[in-house]
Amino acid sequence: MRIAMRSAVTFALFGGVALAGVLTATASSRAAGPAEKALPDSTFAYLKIDNVAKLRQGFKASQIGQLLADPALQPLKQDLIAKLEEPSKKVKEALGVTIDELLTLPQGAVNIALLSREPGNGSTVVILASADAGENDAKMSEVLAKATKAAEGTGAKVATETFKDAKLTIIRKNDDDKEPLIWTKVGSVFHVATDLGVLKDFLSNASGRKESLATNENYLGVEKAIGAGSQLSLFVDVTKVIELAIASNPNGNADQLKAQLQLTGINGFKAAGASFAFGQGDYDQVLKLFVYSPGPAQGVLKIFSMPPIDLKPQSWVPASVNSYQSLSWDIDGAFKAITELADQFGLGGFIDQAQKGIGGPNGDFDFKKDVFGPLGNRITAISDFKKPITEKSQRAMFAIALDDEKAFQTTFNKILDLTKATPKKRDFQGTTIYDFDVPKIPNAGANGLNIEGPISVAITKGNLFLSTEPTFLEQVLRSGGAGLADSPEFQAVAKKLPAKNSVLSFDKTEEQARLIYEMIKGDGFQKAIDQANPNGPKIKNPIDPKKVPEFAVFAKYLGQGGSYGIMDEQGVTITSFVLRKANP
Repeated sequence: MRIAMRSAVTFALFGGVALAGVLTATASSRAAGPAEKALPDSTFAYLKIDNVAKLRQGFKASQIGQLLADPALQPLKQDLIAKLEEPSKKVKEALGVTIDELLTLPQGAVNIALLSREPGNGSTVVILASADAGENDAKMSEVLAKATKAAEGTGAKVATETFKDAKLTIIRKNDDDKEPLIWTKVGSVFHVATDLGVLKDFLSNASGRKESLATNENYLGVEKAIGAGSQLSLFVDVTKVIELAIASNPNGNADQLKAQLQLTGINGFKAAGASFAFGQGDYDQVLKLFVYSPGPAQGVLKIFSMPPIDLKPQSWVPASVNSYQSLSWDIDGAFKAITELADQFGLGGFIDQAQKGIGGPNGDFDFKKDVFGPLGNRITAISDFKKPITEKSQRAMFAIALDDEKAFQTTFNKILDLTKATPKKRDFQGTTIYDFDVPKIPNAGANGLNIEGPISVAITKGNLFLSTEPTFLEQVLRSGGAGLADSPEFQAVAKKLPAKNSVLSFDKTEEQARLIYEMIKGDGFQKAIDQANPNGPKIKNPIDPKKVPEFAVFAKYLGQGGSYGIMDEQGVTITSFVLRKANP
């Protein structure tokens, strides 16, 4: 699948202006047209904003919007705006508007779609976008006219034609350009496309068509899961993306690839979507992600079965942790699915050979009995930060539930014997802790693998524990301390959680924000920039730490949040939310 560079840039610019406009001004809303009914069934990705005015107003009323309006933050904002003065001047000279004015032009509904077309006629992807400028339609026309003139000044070929009483402006790099940029205006709505025929087809079917995006089964499945109450939504037809990728590969065997996708069950992924909204009930923000995979899982998808269970924090999770994630996983079902796939691909003997290779001459090792059998159906990760907070402060721990602790201890001992591993063993309150030395990894910090000290392992409390810091494991093993499940922060989130989930995540918002704050106030943020671009030119931190106000200014706008996911026969839905703060 190929998207021409100019088309990609056009999409980014138009979409960026439209979305940024959402967050920068309050304006009256116009009625949104049924774009889904006008778009053809060949649409494989679609972003829509139903009501820009409400979304803008929601942002202003949100805790982030209130933070940006706080007087204590104005020196920092003005400093950042001043650094954009030169780019804004250039935009003003070229288009007649500043960056800020450009971003406030969209007012009504916004729709951006990607459509597929047959290979051989330029790019296989067509971009079609529209935005309602409302009362700014004259200014938007002026900006696009100046942009067109600027393109003509660089050698582009500009032509116009009339279609259904609308003037179409067509911009081509040269006479043979198969991927022109076309824009037009219908009422106060502006349309931009990278294919003339697609734009004309869309305008001809403005009132709807028989086979449209709105009738696409995958689109309907995603909308049912995420559409209610959303202000912004995104849809991607995974089936069409795969088909387009296969068709665009000139060296590939399409039939063979399709057969492999069906055999592995990957074709069970039909679509994905997301939705977002401000100010819904008790929520300051709500984000939903959905993977649409209707029907019983097949092939490789059966490996990742996550039946909903009670995932509230276990009693050993201390109240002091900063982050908590837990997920359900049918580990026995995963092993069965792996063996079925191995048999399908004629690799059944490979598992037996691997077991014999691990077990040595006696063959005393069995994946099902020794590994998958004793394991439970839950994996948990927790973390916190040692004080003072630095880039090396984080402590992390993973816990894998055990159905048979004694049997897994036997397996663990067997693995130590087979691998000749010699961890340091010590007793802590009746529990054996195994400390494994970690070898020094070159450039580990640049790759996010900056682990120092031993990895500590313990088998107790019905879990296999692995910690990146020995004292963190010791803290978990101590009894009698306050638990996260009873903490006020988690209890506030727990009221919004279903009783059973496939995935559950909780972070102490203020603690996470404080880490970022300390990085910005110190030199941590500059170090992060340098690590992200080790071989490129030096990029200076654009934020002046002296102009960053006290953390208390930020803390009063940080509502507690969490997320949960549920897997069922329609797919996986993950909901993330931030609760309203009582008195920001």
